[in-house]
Amino acid sequence: MVDRTRPLKFESPESGGTQTDDFPTGTNPNEDFVDSRGVTIQDDSSDDDLVRVSRDGDDMTFLDKSNTIKTLTDLTTGGSLPSATHVGQVLCSIDGTSFSVQQPLTEYGGGWLMNDFGEQIVTG
Repeated sequence: MVDRTRPLKFESPESGGTQTDDFPTGTNPNEDFVDSRGVTIQDDSSDDDLVRVSRDGDDMTFLDKSNTIKTLTDLTTGGSLPSATHVGQVLCSIDGTSFSVQQPLTEYGGGWLMNDFGEQIVTG
């Protein structure tokens, strides 16, 4: 089960609070912002900052366990993945870390994408 938490806030009269607010209220996820330098992403067995999301100027940055920083622009504009040159091309990886652009071979009524066990998982 996941516990969801919300930061507490004191609102000023200009933003809907009153001068007699003695206790903070929970933030509204539909209208409130939370300021932070960055966010670390944890799993069930770690409590570290090896995976981080932060900001560099006008761009989001992502830091992974190998201390590689990628910006959102890098990840969305082909900074680390090759770009297709023809319609219908797909990214192919043999080792899961490097990718190349490939044109799948298809035939009428046949499939072209197989898993490691030789089972067809996408039909053409």
